[in-house]
Amino acid sequence: MIAMTGASSQETPRRIAMILGGIILALLLMELAARLLVPQPLKGKVATYDNRVNATFVHMYDGDPYDTLPPDQRMVYRINSIGMRGPDRFPDMSDDVVRIMVLGDSFAFGEGVTLDEAFPSRLEKSLQEQVKVGVRYQVLNAALSGYGTADELARLRDYSQLMRPHVVVVAFTLNDPIPESDMVPFENDLMNLMATANSTRGSASALYDLISDRRSDRQRTSEIEAWYRSFYVGERADRWERSSGDLAAMAVYCREHDIELIVAVLPLIYRLDDHPFTDIHGKVTGFCREQGIQVVDMLPVLKGIPDQELWIHPTDHHPNARAHGMMAEALVRPILELTSGQVNATTSAGSR
Repeated sequence: MIAMTGASSQETPRRIAMILGGIILALLLMELAARLLVPQPLKGKVATYDNRVNATFVHMYDGDPYDTLPPDQRMVYRINSIGMRGPDRFPDMSDDVVRIMVLGDSFAFGEGVTLDEAFPSRLEKSLQEQVKVGVRYQVLNAALSGYGTADELARLRDYSQLMRPHVVVVAFTLNDPIPESDMVPFENDLMNLMATANSTRGSASALYDLISDRRSDRQRTSEIEAWYRSFYVGERADRWERSSGDLAAMAVYCREHDIELIVAVLPLIYRLDDHPFTDIHGKVTGFCREQGIQVVDMLPVLKGIPDQELWIHPTDHHPNARAHGMMAEALVRPILELTSGQVNATTSAGSR
């Protein structure tokens, strides 16, 4: 009996040592996996902006993991002589042309995609494929990066005199009510947070960095979601009141000038299947309907596709060419319905 007790007392430290050894080995393997399998964070794009007439600016990316960018990972943008993206292109005032003007920010401008990939260009092509012979659609992209609804209202008043559009499409994104100056404290916002928030990276342990980063990202994300929401239902809700006032003013202006108005509500491409701002989309679309504005919510259009498949880059969550194509297709039917009278009048005049 005494001998058995002695054997047992020797076995216990051995088992403890084996358990500790297994834990250490597992941690070492996890550390190795973190170093070998977890990709190092990309630094994101180096970007300049210049919305002046006849300006050119460039965005440079440090890689193209989603195969969405030009071979040199550089996207070059040109502002033409009338202040729109692309080469000079003027409104066609021919009687057989239905003119559409798009207003918006970087999403409608097409940041991260070529001019032909942006949804205004895709929309023109899709419309033309579906209309009768003798009618042409011209979609003019008057969106500029950094614009909000106040800028878009001013641009509507200025550019409608030049373009005389039959339809105006306003691409409304969640950050439209937010002044650019307020974006500074949240530079790593939901457009690029998940790939760039690496506050602890650089310690001796890649595994520790990974765990700490995930915890930091969750906290930061929660803060930013609350910050965005505050511009609609919180302490900064006066910004939505101003922005909604701009939309209402656009509706009045368009009615007074016999222009059809569509507001396309574009989501941040972030947790689309469990979108934290679904209620905000409802708030915006509900307001538009109350004002008699035709509205298209793009959240259901893009929902069901993994976020990464619609991004430009891990650190740039602007919509890629696929997302732009889907948004363009979602606008075709509403525009055809709104312009059916114009198309019928044009074809009737051509047949006489």
